[in-house]
Amino acid sequence: MGSMGRLDGKAAIVSGGARGLGEIITRVLAQEGAAVAFGGRRLDEVSQGLEAELKEQGSQALNIRLDVAQADDWKAAVEAAEAAFGRLDVLVNNAGVGGRSDIDNMPEELWDTIMNTKVKGAFLGIKHCLPPMRRAGRGSVINIGSITGLIARPYASAAYSAANAGLASLSKQVAVSYAGESIRSNIIHAGSLHNERWLASVAGDEEALRFRLGKIPMERLGGMEEIAACVVFLASEESGHVTGADLVVDGGAVAW
Repeated sequence: MGSMGRLDGKAAIVSGGARGLGEIITRVLAQEGAAVAFGGRRLDEVSQGLEAELKEQGSQALNIRLDVAQADDWKAAVEAAEAAFGRLDVLVNNAGVGGRSDIDNMPEELWDTIMNTKVKGAFLGIKHCLPPMRRAGRGSVINIGSITGLIARPYASAAYSAANAGLASLSKQVAVSYAGESIRSNIIHAGSLHNERWLASVAGDEEALRFRLGKIPMERLGGMEEIAACVVFLASEESGHVTGADLVVDGGAVAW
């Protein structure tokens, strides 16, 4: 008989869940016993391979096409997840796009893409996940944000910062609006993470590397598994009285 997972009996949907941080979140949720639907803008060998791997490990997994800025994609994804798993308890709004540019040089299209992915995408996800969460009797909305939504950074994109601030405000409003229905909403503000995008941003520039690590009291990048562990906590009943919270995971950068 297998060991009990902290999320046994729960079903989750993770946007941007086949790559990067989203992939780690998908894997850890599955390891903890959750049935997981995950998706991105394209169905390909990477996402299909992840679904097959998770199923081989005994998890319930569903790979779905999900362009988060499209309401029809959310509607179809949520319907497919509930049909496959019989319920939906957890939404992880993880999808996001980068694109560093100062305001005076920023194309309007880049601003729109970042806002549509991070803020509109989260709004649509919450809107379409509320009905199945109500049917389940409870729910947990987990928004993946950034400390750039809390504080300014010289190397951050204005659009990315504004989008994460908007996501933080949305997260709190959802928490207050649906607390009476046992639907919780929280945001994780991630600091600099050890991933390909961050490493590429300082590649070959020792001065930039020292400067940016010097802004982190713990003097190291965060691990994507450390973010995923916080997602598990917020998805589980261990956080049953936690809603409207800002969970800052940044090695102390905001506190400094």
